[in-house]
Amino acid sequence: MFYYQCSQAENAILDSLNNCIQPDSLELCVQDVQELITTAAEKSIPLKKSGYHKVLWWSVELFCMRKQLNAARRRYQRKKNSVLKEFYREIYFQIRIKYKFKLHESKMNSWKSFLADITVHNVWKKFYTYGMKTNFTKSLEISGIEVSSSNFTSSFEDTIDAVMRKSFPCDPISHDNFQLRVLSSDAELVYESDDDVPFSRTEIDSDLTLGNVTKNRALEKGCPQGSVMGPFLWNLIMNDLLCNISKFQNSFSTDVLLIVQSKHFQDVCTLSQNILNKIFDWSELYKLEFNPLKTKVMKIYKKSIVDQRINLKLGGVIIEEVLKIKYLGIIVDNKMQWEEYISYVSSKSEKILLGLLRISSNTFGVKTEILQLIYISRE
Repeated sequence: MFYYQCSQAENAILDSLNNCIQPDSLELCVQDVQELITTAAEKSIPLKKSGYHKVLWWSVELFCMRKQLNAARRRYQRKKNSVLKEFYREIYFQIRIKYKFKLHESKMNSWKSFLADITVHNVWKKFYTYGMKTNFTKSLEISGIEVSSSNFTSSFEDTIDAVMRKSFPCDPISHDNFQLRVLSSDAELVYESDDDVPFSRTEIDSDLTLGNVTKNRALEKGCPQGSVMGPFLWNLIMNDLLCNISKFQNSFSTDVLLIVQSKHFQDVCTLSQNILNKIFDWSELYKLEFNPLKTKVMKIYKKSIVDQRINLKLGGVIIEEVLKIKYLGIIVDNKMQWEEYISYVSSKSEKILLGLLRISSNTFGVKTEILQLIYISRE
């Protein structure tokens, strides 16, 4: 990225250097080079994170003690006189012992405070957020995202604009077919209701905030995730597609699983491709997109059948063939064996058990009624 930014102005800089005759012109050329390097660095080099620790147990006292410890270590390491070096070495070890004790004490007090704040109402949130993790969560910092080849956003405003354009694309009525135009006009008609407030565009407008910057964008296509009517509207739209492929599908929310079976391998390929073509045509009609890169295909067959590769396409893109699929949290492989899923569940259960052990120590832990609630819920 840095090289790309500098190479764009390389010829102009070289021409300026070759034409430099007076000292003033050379000074201007140097300023141009400096400005070019600074601009390229700001766009390509991530901003350095702030130095303070974003953990609950860190304090100003620990920060000062660590500075004192580092200074004492450097002081004794740089001494060449053996007597003075041994003297400062003893001082360094004394400061290190105090620092480690204070660090351990601060961590333990923070953990005890965390356990004391757990109540019946927030036990699961607290437990899954912190109980099973060895480190406290840190805040997410976004410095820039890639908008095109070798181009990144350089500010929060550019990042918000890029996210808005991708998540809420423009969809003018002129791009609609006759059927969609009729549906759009009917949806904007004023209706009367005794138990509902009048509809307004503010219900479907979206706000995005990064840092101290907030931008608004009118929603012209799709439905905001997390909205009250979102699941119902999605079911209305998907019902048309699922009815057409009802014999071959099993769906939950936005996850659709197609199951096609036949005695002949070629029949399975032909039927599967026809269903995928219907899905793609339906998505084009309703302006929805199924991501072919997230779509997978897996064969389940008997040992007597010759292993053949299945080539299916969704919108002209070849679908990846895999040996296992994770659907609704369950891992299914092509041999219908459950070793990997059992291993996955075992590993997840072990993490939960370790998390429970962390919050229910013999010396201190959560309150008895909280442990009783966890025990009853896990039965």
